[in-house]
Amino acid sequence: MSFARGGEKGTTDWPCVQRRVESITPAQIWAGPDLALADTVERTAEMRALIDLVVARRLPLEEAEALVRAHVADLPEAEREAAATALFVDMLARLNNERSEVMGGIERYGAKQKALAAKLRAQSADFARVQRDPASSNNDIENARQALLWDTRIFNERRQSLTYVCEVPILIEQRAFGLARAIAGAL
Repeated sequence: MSFARGGEKGTTDWPCVQRRVESITPAQIWAGPDLALADTVERTAEMRALIDLVVARRLPLEEAEALVRAHVADLPEAEREAAATALFVDMLARLNNERSEVMGGIERYGAKQKALAAKLRAQSADFARVQRDPASSNNDIENARQALLWDTRIFNERRQSLTYVCEVPILIEQRAFGLARAIAGAL
């Protein structure tokens, strides 16, 4: 049984401490009925609206769990397992999509940080060159210093916010696990 699928290709642009795992697999979080049951269920507007509501991170997880438990409890007994499984499958697909988008953004963030680090190295070398050059005016030295300080500040602020940025996929994973547990527990 596999619990995590790593990326197909390696990247050096992933800036987070956590290992990059492409998607949350059902085996990681689902303890309910066979997922094939979901194929027999017609998706209703009510189910889609519920999924839209509970996957939104602005809704506290406890409230989202209560909503899915209430929804599953209200399902007709004969359809409950299949409809609850369909709810889980669709919810996980949405959360995986959102998580993939977030992770793509984090990777772009990492690539921009690498590019900014390279720019800082070049600016630092340029500043040192300008300082050593006897033909450089005080204005040239000050302009090079200000550019270096500004980009260093941006780099450091982005590096500090990286901790928070890298938490978002974890929060999505926790939400998926909590909702899966609530759905399976309501059966």
